[in-house]
Amino acid sequence: MSNSTQTPNQVIYRETVWPSFAAVSPLIIVAPSFALVVTPFTDFVVATLVGSVMFVITLLVVLSIAPKIAVVSEGRGAFLQVNAARIGTNHISSVEIIAKSDVRQERGPKLDARSFRVFQPSVAAMVKIHLKDPADSTPYWLVSTRDPEAIKAALKK
Repeated sequence: MSNSTQTPNQVIYRETVWPSFAAVSPLIIVAPSFALVVTPFTDFVVATLVGSVMFVITLLVVLSIAPKIAVVSEGRGAFLQVNAARIGTNHISSVEIIAKSDVRQERGPKLDARSFRVFQPSVAAMVKIHLKDPADSTPYWLVSTRDPEAIKAALKK
């Protein structure tokens, strides 16, 4: 039995990249659409209830798939986690902030198919995290974020 104390993980940076209001607002049409579909089979009250429930379910699904980013320090190092993917900061060679004017190029013509990418389409800011892991063929992670400077600073710690 060991008496060593284990250092708890310390979150250096955490972000959930929520979609913008403009990206979520078209979901308003879900309620009347479902209500119209079920109206021939039931009365107005039930149709309205079905539409409202489907709107809430759709909204919850859209919000639940928002990218989650964390930089966490643990006893023997630190790691970057984006959704379920995780990489030690010792495998990161550099962090590049992508200018808003270059986001379209980075997501399209300049995109390396081997890259790991997590986009929130309604968020223009991105970071490109270059890797140096010889056992991994992934050249970089391309991640949408609302605060690229904070991620870059957190990864430098």
